[in-house]
Amino acid sequence: MEDWKDARSGRRPGGWSPGRGGRVALTAVLMLCAGPACGGVVHTVQGPTAGRVTLGADGIRLDGRTVSWGAAVSVVTDAAPAGVRPAHAVHLSNGERWATQELRVSVKDITIESALLGRHTVERGTAAMLQMAAGPLPREPKAEMLYRDGQEPIPGALLWISEKELAIDSPLGVLTLPREGTVCYRFRPARQGGTPGADRVYLTDGTVLSGAVTPEAESLGLAHAVLGRLALPYDAIRAVRRSVGGAVYLTDRVPAAEDLTPLIEGAAPSHAPTVEPGAGPCLGALVVQPETTLRYALPPAAGRARTLHARLEPVPGARGTATLTLAAGQHAGLTKTLGPSSQAEWVRVELGTASELILKVAFDSVPLFPCGVRLGDPYVGVASP
Repeated sequence: MEDWKDARSGRRPGGWSPGRGGRVALTAVLMLCAGPACGGVVHTVQGPTAGRVTLGADGIRLDGRTVSWGAAVSVVTDAAPAGVRPAHAVHLSNGERWATQELRVSVKDITIESALLGRHTVERGTAAMLQMAAGPLPREPKAEMLYRDGQEPIPGALLWISEKELAIDSPLGVLTLPREGTVCYRFRPARQGGTPGADRVYLTDGTVLSGAVTPEAESLGLAHAVLGRLALPYDAIRAVRRSVGGAVYLTDRVPAAEDLTPLIEGAAPSHAPTVEPGAGPCLGALVVQPETTLRYALPPAAGRARTLHARLEPVPGARGTATLTLAAGQHAGLTKTLGPSSQAEWVRVELGTASELILKVAFDSVPLFPCGVRLGDPYVGVASP
């Protein structure tokens, strides 16, 4: 079996075929909340617990009891998103996003300034993309392309950005354009920012940072590879995801194999699973449409208990009903039907000694669209020996 850290090893031919050995997996479904949000959530390798969350130097307080920072896999606080978020942001290739009120670009540098991060000047090579307007971004922006609202993208090298204008070296020559109406610019693939395997902090203004966190009296300290030492006020933190050896997120992994059955006979499959931003108490979601089978290599058991945790709900606006099957090796651990009226719920699946997790989504009856399953913050918790 492939090591858990390996990426794709190819597809398996059609159909649903459970994988290699493993003990029978015992399953319990835990209903923690029945809506898009339920306050804060603290995740440990034993699973999630919902309640009122307060962060502090002495630990994470959850409805009167304290969970140590070392025991937490991740925590989502009660903090609401900022009412007015900065329209500009610097996106890094490692998934970081620096929200900023001010954005300036020169030939060599990028300057940002925000209430939470302060003022920083960094090398242009740090950035993968510059966002210059609130709202949705192009789904797959191309490198060295300037996107403007309602216009065709403009290819070329970005030269500079001032308060009201920007310049791009296009095939038609150097163009000076107003910043107003500009959506984003994608650089050529940038070097990886942040620190691989680091903690990740999500702020209420939409900023996402990677680094090593240190709980302090009035703030959460973060040692960042590019921005240096940051002191982040606790009331500005939406969530923290720790870099601990006891949890592996499916949203960070590529399936070892996947089967996509065409939804239209003779057509190519067009419903590959996607990873999307989370909602409510979740930081991210794996979205899977019907007639899809995914296989994930599991971290070795080595005598330790391993449990899958996830928040299940139908895709937004669902009209069709889907059946989700989660299997640990040869044994089905959970079968769940989700339709338009289904409420969100946390589930757990004991994985026994299985070497792979198999996830299948199929139509329950008549195919209707939209249809699919969102697995919020799906992770495998690995207990200590």
